[in-house]
Amino acid sequence: MKILLLGSNGVIGNGISSAFKKHKIIKINSDSYSYKSNKYKIKKFGKCDYFIHSAGITEEEIIKYGLAKSLKRAGKATIQLLDHIIKLGCKNIIYISTLRLYSEKAIILNEKKTKLQINDNYKLCHLKSENAFKKIAKQFKINFLILRPGAVYGFPYKKYKFNRLKLIPYSFPISLYLKNKIILKSSGNQMRNFCSNKDIGKRVYHWFKNKNKISTLSNISGDKTCSVKDFSFICTRIFEKIFKKKAIVDIPFKFRNTSKKRKLIVKQNIKIKNIDNLENFLKEFFQLLKKNKIILKKQYS
Repeated sequence: MKILLLGSNGVIGNGISSAFKKHKIIKINSDSYSYKSNKYKIKKFGKCDYFIHSAGITEEEIIKYGLAKSLKRAGKATIQLLDHIIKLGCKNIIYISTLRLYSEKAIILNEKKTKLQINDNYKLCHLKSENAFKKIAKQFKINFLILRPGAVYGFPYKKYKFNRLKLIPYSFPISLYLKNKIILKSSGNQMRNFCSNKDIGKRVYHWFKNKNKISTLSNISGDKTCSVKDFSFICTRIFEKIFKKKAIVDIPFKFRNTSKKRKLIVKQNIKIKNIDNLENFLKEFFQLLKKNKIILKKQYS
């Protein structure tokens, strides 16, 4: 059984790799795509039974290469890649998408009932890739799995080297470590569902092991749902306990008296228990910061 994993060194890819410890995984990373030619380097992709794509378009890529090139990677280039590996014999394709495809204001996220709100380029690219997987699976009559996680946390393959430290599971702890405070840019009332990379891996593996598998699109309900503001308070509490320092959450003045309580319910077609815990991750991340283990990029120097 050959499993080809694109994006294996990233946070999500590492969570999937951990779930498949007993299986041989062919690992492929960012050097497999050329923005110059707008194509995947097809020769790097050999025969496999399962293809897992955990390297979807990032906001950093859109800024660096522009929307047109990002859309080509998300759409046309992805279709060409899938066509190639399926003609080599692949029968199961998996894509890790995002919960952000839904409206920020939606209370219940249901794969069948909740409308998507594609109002930014990041969402557009992920929807493009989702549609590519669905189209190819239908064309070749094979199985697909599409998962939509929320705010993903966890460690990459190289534990101390992160590519996307601006995401709030990392940027909030780093801000506390460097400045003893978190500065919110808004009210912080936006709701987030936090999902461990290990729990993404667990769902991929659950579908993989199912002998009667069918094509599935599923949200992922992670272990913690809270507002951005409440997450900042969780980070602050853990920081103060570990570093023995006082810290603050700085909320813009015009938002200080706004405390709208909202709910967020994430429905999921693949219903299994989570195995990881957000607060445990934060404790470990803070400890690594304390020991100067995390490699902070230029924006933090």
